Amino acid sequence: MALADNMPRDAIGDLKRDIRDLERAVREMRAERRLDSATISAEPGKGIRVADFNGTDFAHPGTTGNYFGGDGMVINQAYFRGGIVGNDALTNPVVPGSVWQQASGFTVSPAWNTVINYNLTVPAGVTSAAIDARARVTAYYNNPGTGTGVDYLYGVLYVGSADSDYYPLAVTDNGGSGTNQVFRSVILTGLTPGDSVNFQYQVSSDFATWTAPTSPGNKAKLGASVQWYR
Repeated sequence: MALADNMPRDAIGDLKRDIRDLERAVREMRAERRLDSATISAEPGKGIRVADFNGTDFAHPGTTGNYFGGDGMVINQAYFRGGIVGNDALTNPVVPGSVWQQASGFTVSPAWNTVINYNLTVPAGVTSAAIDARARVTAYYNNPGTGTGVDYLYGVLYVGSADSDYYPLAVTDNGGSGTNQVFRSVILTGLTPGDSVNFQYQVSSDFATWTAPTSPGNKAKLGASVQWYR
């Protein structure tokens, strides 16, 4: 009686599958193993660590090597494929910022006078921003007795290349004063970290020069809230 007579009907097929499974297991064993230099421990806080990990646990990460434990993961850099953002951006996708600048003692004249000029640096990892900026000027026509009509006070705010436009505020030209306010909201894209966003505030009058009084003095203020996006 042949050996095959004592074997179950489908034994040959089973044997072929077993051989394929063994071949697959051997290939996997011969493939590159990413944890060859790692140590594995069941002790609390030990987990899996590469040989050059010089920390002790997740709370004491050291400076080199990788560690994977029950309480977390310690690595130097994380890379995600397919356009996925990094860990810091996932945790903090929006970086808040602000601007506050002021000036005083300037002269207001028919020629535009830049009284505030400020550059805000773009933070690392940022590519766009939403900015809401406002500015105001308070000025005094400090030439009393020289006229009985009106002059006009103007201010214009620039955020990058975007401007607020300007609007006239009527002020008596016989010692009068006034406050002119403007605002500009803008979305900036394609930003490069390390570059800057320029804020500029200019003021002017229509007809005459308003010399800066000693007290209380011509004053300008510029404030902005900034939301940086990664």
